[in-house]
Amino acid sequence: MARRGFAGGYHLELRTLDVPTLPLVGRPYGWGRDFASIIDRYRNIAGMLINGEDLPRPDNRITLSSTLKDAHGLPAAHVHCEEHPNDVALRRCAQAQGPCI
Repeated sequence: MARRGFAGGYHLELRTLDVPTLPLVGRPYGWGRDFASIIDRYRNIAGMLINGEDLPRPDNRITLSSTLKDAHGLPAAHVHCEEHPNDVALRRCAQAQGPCI
């Protein structure tokens, strides 16, 4: 493990955000008065995404639903994913690199 407190690496991506995407990319409050105030300032919005390595965990897996089907009638996928402590440390380091609102 590196002296940074985690193994692996990450990079930060800057993205433009459109209005429908905003509540889906991590805004903690979703729709409502707070979201409306963001829309009022929309001309100044960009997003910073963390793209980092996830360490494998034996319990992480994808299973197929025995009851839920997708639009094509195929079993829907269910992703079982728990964070590794390394993922948390990596994310905290990356978040410290960019401004937070």
